[in-house]
Amino acid sequence: MKRSKQTLLTNKVIQQKVNTLLSKMTLEQKIGQMTQAERMSCTPEQARQYHIGSILSSAGSRPENNHTEGWVAMNEAYWQASSQADESHLGIPTLYGLDAIHGNNNVTGATVFPHNIGLGAANDTDLLQKIATTTAKEVLATGVDWSFAPNLAIARDTHWGRTYESYASKPKPVGKFATEIVKGLQGDLSDDHIMACAKHWVGDGGATYGIDHGDTILSWEEIQKTHIPPFVKAIDTGVLSIMVSFSSWNGDKCHGHKFLLTDILKEKLRFEGIVISDMQGIDYLADDFYLAVAMGVNAGIDMFMVPRNWSMFIDNLISHVQLGTVSIARIDDAVKRILTVKFAFGLFDKPSPANRKWSNHSSFGSFKHREIARKAVQKSLVLLKNENKTLPLDRQAKILVAGKNAHDLGHQCGGFTINWQGVSGNESIQGGTSIWEGISSLAEYASLSNSQGMDANPKHHDFAIVVVGET
Repeated sequence: MKRSKQTLLTNKVIQQKVNTLLSKMTLEQKIGQMTQAERMSCTPEQARQYHIGSILSSAGSRPENNHTEGWVAMNEAYWQASSQADESHLGIPTLYGLDAIHGNNNVTGATVFPHNIGLGAANDTDLLQKIATTTAKEVLATGVDWSFAPNLAIARDTHWGRTYESYASKPKPVGKFATEIVKGLQGDLSDDHIMACAKHWVGDGGATYGIDHGDTILSWEEIQKTHIPPFVKAIDTGVLSIMVSFSSWNGDKCHGHKFLLTDILKEKLRFEGIVISDMQGIDYLADDFYLAVAMGVNAGIDMFMVPRNWSMFIDNLISHVQLGTVSIARIDDAVKRILTVKFAFGLFDKPSPANRKWSNHSSFGSFKHREIARKAVQKSLVLLKNENKTLPLDRQAKILVAGKNAHDLGHQCGGFTINWQGVSGNESIQGGTSIWEGISSLAEYASLSNSQGMDANPKHHDFAIVVVGET
């Protein structure tokens, strides 16, 4: 297995800053940094009081004003609360994270790109990097620092309901894409880029029978050959965070797997960034949440996505350290990694979200960005058959466009768009073009069926285009 190295995160100047700050921190302040709370359950004042290291918007969680100005104002409040120091609080900026996995898809009016399965079909690395760079700009427009992307799952069974989040069923193309996406999102870690997060470590796409959160039953040699290589590419490219998988490996949950998290990821692959849990991921380690906290920390997780019960997590972890069931050395390792990433990313030196150059930027959802999305859509299309040279259709033909998804932007965009499972209809998606709208703009004699195609008539129509699909 290739040994990876991240010279940036072993920088002596950064480490000196980290060690100086770490030496000033109380146990409560350290554990606060290990905690990622959800915006709906943690106010800026609470984030300050409990020294919270990160806030997230879970998919579909958004401010009341779901436009860039609403997001920037929200992030500004968390930034100001966390950054100002006094006798009881160290000024450590929070990291704000979200699932911008095919564009900044939580936000109204964002440019939405095809899902990973489509981009894998496009097989264009230059385009992928351009999409990642564009996504970074649209995330920055909201004042956010961190996207939980790319997903590097190797989908081996198409029964898996999250197959659309996977670029390919083989490791080589996924590794190739991982390099370009991390480059596009993170760049040189300047103010023009955001943090990336490779997920989910490891093997979620290989679960038996395609069961989500299931069990990947493979030998070490096979998981090393199939599921780990894309993560090696991401680490080599300098990815600053990796998210743990909900799934299990040979019966053991990845969130409690010290061999996978510490022995392999941190020690053998020499990953020096943040290992973050998935949403409430440690809950499945034990029936007793108190025991689950220690299992996750001792396995090697550094930051815990505990959106609702973050205060319980903090209390429980403080208790474990006091009782000796979690060592202070493990706490210091986790906090050192979190602070290292924050310094390496330049978080301490950045202006507050309201004063950043990309915040509320006019490029958000712009024609230029949407042209990149259109190109991605065109390249991601897969033609299965073209019998008798039916395609391309004559633009002057009388075309009937039918099917429940012919004029439904929500279904066209799929999951992780405005809401976790996506939306139905056209009201929530601003700036998009439905399939019907695209066809009607080019074919003047096209008509949209209002009866699921029951009005098809060879006397009135030359062709029918039927658009099917699921929510």
